[in-house]
Amino acid sequence: MKKRYVGSFVLLVIFMAICLTTTDTAMAQSKPLRRQPPEGMVPGPWADAVVGTRAAVREVQPNMMGDIVIEKTTEVVAADERSVTLKVSGTTNGKRQKEQQGVLQRFVLPSELEKASAQWGQKEGRETLKIGDKQVECDIYRKREKHPTRDIEGVQTTYVSKDVPSWVVRVVKKYTGEGKTMEVVPYSLLSFTWDR
Repeated sequence: MKKRYVGSFVLLVIFMAICLTTTDTAMAQSKPLRRQPPEGMVPGPWADAVVGTRAAVREVQPNMMGDIVIEKTTEVVAADERSVTLKVSGTTNGKRQKEQQGVLQRFVLPSELEKASAQWGQKEGRETLKIGDKQVECDIYRKREKHPTRDIEGVQTTYVSKDVPSWVVRVVKKYTGEGKTMEVVPYSLLSFTWDR
């Protein structure tokens, strides 16, 4: 009887160890993969991406003949320790565009990152935005601009999160002056996934 009990206990322990290992592996695969950057470099906007990571965005470019609306999906189709290959597909004003591919480095020089993020403006707080069915905690950056010849002022608010591919979640521009107020959303992340 004692041998049967010990044998059953050993099987139970082995079964639990297998279950825990499987759960840990599944959890690890569902999270973005964190890699260490080479010396002197920092993670870029796609540093944590794996094959299957994707981001769907909507861009609106003002035009006197009517706004240009671009909807595109960027997906990682190949990846290694230093770079990711991105496939971009989508539409412009509803018309399908030719797919494009390109390689992006996972890590960048701090000066490159600083230059790119300077266009966001000053960090002024945090806010949670809902993207699809996900809650995303964002840093808020604001940049104020004045029109060079007209009495118009603008404020650009950029929502940034390192928990999404490409980091930029939304851009909102608000213009006031000459008796008008106008708000546009030139960029918004519609959905994203870190892996398949």
